[in-house]
Amino acid sequence: MFYFHQEHIYKIIIKSSTFVSFTTDLWTSPNMKAFMEIISHLIDSDYKLKSVHLGLTKIEAEFFSSPFVPVAEDLIHAGDHSGISLANYFKIILHHYELEIFLICITTNNASANHCMVQEIKCLIPSFSASNHEIGCMVHTIHLATCNGLNALAQSGPLPSNQEAGGNNSGPMAISNLVDEPDGQNTLYNSIIDCLSKLASYIRQSPQRGKKCIRTVNLIYEEGQTTKATTLLTNVCTCWNLTYNMLEQLLSLEDACIQFCSTDKVQAYHLTQLKWEKVSAMVNFLQPLYRATHIICGSSYPTINEMLPLYILLIKQIQQYYVTPIKISAMAMTCKLSKYLKQLFLKMPVICASILDPRFKLQFFTNHQTTLSHFGTSSAKLGAIFYEEARKHVTSENLNSDTTHSDNTVPVSIGMGLFDDM
Repeated sequence: MFYFHQEHIYKIIIKSSTFVSFTTDLWTSPNMKAFMEIISHLIDSDYKLKSVHLGLTKIEAEFFSSPFVPVAEDLIHAGDHSGISLANYFKIILHHYELEIFLICITTNNASANHCMVQEIKCLIPSFSASNHEIGCMVHTIHLATCNGLNALAQSGPLPSNQEAGGNNSGPMAISNLVDEPDGQNTLYNSIIDCLSKLASYIRQSPQRGKKCIRTVNLIYEEGQTTKATTLLTNVCTCWNLTYNMLEQLLSLEDACIQFCSTDKVQAYHLTQLKWEKVSAMVNFLQPLYRATHIICGSSYPTINEMLPLYILLIKQIQQYYVTPIKISAMAMTCKLSKYLKQLFLKMPVICASILDPRFKLQFFTNHQTTLSHFGTSSAKLGAIFYEEARKHVTSENLNSDTTHSDNTVPVSIGMGLFDDM
């Protein structure tokens, strides 16, 4: 069955496509084993988007393990997530399926090992442009932006007083709800998140505590809330959206948490009303990032023309917090998102793929001229890049056509004059 699947991939799906893009994922298991996965993305002969799993391997310390390709002597290396080892595995997979000449883009997370891998692939496959054809995973970028924002709250200096903030001390976003009195030091978002995560872990560690939590929830809420109490989430910084999900879940169980923490044994996890208001403010703040991630993960084929609007709209939503006391966190988030968005605008495949898609076109860029100006570009510049690339393609096609015709045949000019007026 395994070999039949390989043959199916090779003959039916991949051979029907002209170009193929790839995504890679890396992780290390709890027992410190390094793994790498490769998935291909293409449009088949029926013009349907396809995603095909090509390989998942453990990178061995003694030799390079491939589930279906013999290992050459010159590919022996250490079993880690180094750029060389990852590039070698990627090259083996592409060679096995004869995909080297079809490679367009590689989507990776933003780990340094992946950037090194892409540079090594450029050496192994000279036709591949590392600077142009490496695309960062947007969900991972959103996660990095979230981490940046949370870290900024912990590292920033004292926030302004009520008078400096305009004297408004009502509502969850008011300065009085974000600064601890009387010392006026930084907001305690990180310590609140840590406290709630420890509370959830404390309850999950014992069946008796879990039952007590459920009884407390049943006393306070209706029946539907019991489900949330039986599956309490803890914060894991490397998991997308888990900070938001944990805060949102425990905020919905606020009264139960207060009641549960009223005894001496768990008094250390008790939060004051002021801190619960901070939790509410943080949930509202993180919600746009959660929704953006949810949209991307819910799509079977998230294409670049769907990602660009999300980037721009997400930045605009977070910028609304520039006039609030947590503007330091908001600025840290938009700084990270803007960094990767600016990189996308410099990549020719991203521009061409967006404009060629009938659902996107140049009109989207035209509608967001103000936003584009912040990244040093415009719809006119992006259009010029696209038209220049199109001219190169037409010239290349004409040259290919010339070489395939005999001396007695007049070659057909492909797309002659198509871009003369652009």
